[in-house]
Amino acid sequence: MRIIALDPGKLNFAAAVMEDRKVLETRYLKPMKSLLWDDFTNEVKAFRDDYFKFITEINPDCVLAERFMARPGVLQGAVGEYINIMLGIVGIVNASKGIPTHLVTSAQWKNALTARYGDMGSKGTRTFFPHLSTHEGDALAIAVYAMEEELGEKGKLMNYVKRLRRYPHVGKSPSEA
Repeated sequence: MRIIALDPGKLNFAAAVMEDRKVLETRYLKPMKSLLWDDFTNEVKAFRDDYFKFITEINPDCVLAERFMARPGVLQGAVGEYINIMLGIVGIVNASKGIPTHLVTSAQWKNALTARYGDMGSKGTRTFFPHLSTHEGDALAIAVYAMEEELGEKGKLMNYVKRLRRYPHVGKSPSEA
């Protein structure tokens, strides 16, 4: 089974690709930069085209994406709009290609992985993937969470993936990816 896991953000939209126990890659997609009247149509097209090219290259069996959820006391404003618009585009592109899309909350995957491997909170995925950016690490952790569920290897896959160090975009900032 080949999956794509997405960690969307307004500035950094990370993706990780796994096929069974193998990490194929991590990368950044180019997020939308503007919701302004004159920019919106071009921003939607650019994100759609970038995502469509990516999904066509990978040809996954399914896509998982972290949902955006506003937290009390944290001003989110336009961040939620950007992320939710991009998630809508992801869902439409996937549906047009017959690829199932599953949304997960950060609590779903973090609580499951914390129960299996220890605290995912304070240092998060940097503990497991210090060679990846925070966003790439989160995307890969989401992929591990999904793949463990799929393969029935709960509590085994993260330590295996942790030892891997070769991904095409490791060490590159979003602007370089």
